[in-house]
Amino acid sequence: MKKSLLLVTLAAAVAALSGCSDSEGSSSGGNESGATKIYWVASDYTTGELRAAVDTVETALALEVYQDSKVVSFDGAVFVLERMGADNVVRIDPETDEVLYQESLGAGANPYALVKADKGVGLATLFGADKVVFLDLATGKAKKSVDVSRFAADSGFANPSAALAVGDRIYVTLERMDANFAPDSNGMLLVFDGKKQTLVDSVELHCVDPIALAESKGRLLVACKGSSVYGAAPDYAETSNNDGSLVAVDLSDMAVAELADEAALKAKPSQLVSDGSNVWVGLYRSYGDEVVAKATIGDSKATFETVAGVVNAFGGIDAEGDLLVVGDQDYAGSGVRTFKKGKAGAVFGDADGDPAPISVAILK
Repeated sequence: MKKSLLLVTLAAAVAALSGCSDSEGSSSGGNESGATKIYWVASDYTTGELRAAVDTVETALALEVYQDSKVVSFDGAVFVLERMGADNVVRIDPETDEVLYQESLGAGANPYALVKADKGVGLATLFGADKVVFLDLATGKAKKSVDVSRFAADSGFANPSAALAVGDRIYVTLERMDANFAPDSNGMLLVFDGKKQTLVDSVELHCVDPIALAESKGRLLVACKGSSVYGAAPDYAETSNNDGSLVAVDLSDMAVAELADEAALKAKPSQLVSDGSNVWVGLYRSYGDEVVAKATIGDSKATFETVAGVVNAFGGIDAEGDLLVVGDQDYAGSGVRTFKKGKAGAVFGDADGDPAPISVAILK
């Protein structure tokens, strides 16, 4: 590791926090020319690093983070969610790539997602604590938490996971795992008022393991990964229960409709991202085999066109404008792959010995 999170935090804390008033920051990432900046977490699940690239050039950033972390960006701000075992939210200054703060979310919190709730306020889902917490983005400290354990699966958990802000509403999926961590047959969606910081609605999705969200033309898209059974050691052979699906929720009346099922897709929808006009879906086919497809969303069904050149998108996807970024964990050569208007572009983090990407984010 080239940079210690603790050392950077101690060095930058006083100056950084004094100038950090809310979530509204520069979107240039230290680049006044309007260049695009990409972040990713590289990890071998023993150690992890936050890395970055600007346009086609990888920067020198190699900031030590927890080995299981996610990077997210909105309003010109960058955050790292250090997951189960660390349970922190870390804010990064995109101008300097130094740490503004590292704040604990509580032992076992296992933060899954962070989105903007209101000016200077974020909403984080705590997968391991069955809570949603509203954070002061200037400090990372909790302003209010909402217990969602009443929506738990029988003898299990609620597991709030994906979150998406649309207007002043925030939508949160509940994966609802039982005591053996198998998903319940009825995933759910919660609706929060971002300004009032209150839960205002709950929706039964009637799908298994809702794990990702995107918005498209007045509808909320939900990737429901479904479930599998696994064989004995040493290979733990996976057999799908063929219950994955892509569903749509009409935001005008919260009606739920299925757009595609696992049998038709021959894959489990596992990731979703929208750039405002295009929708991209991660399609998990088997361990080590997860492609990305561009989705065309119709009234009652969706069609998919696979992106050439992606082997295993388990390392995450993000999109902005005409740029798609994929964390490809290809065993033959992992790296962060970029696609501009559908054409393959620069690849980052693919040098010999580089750990694979596990999360990617475009500075937004």
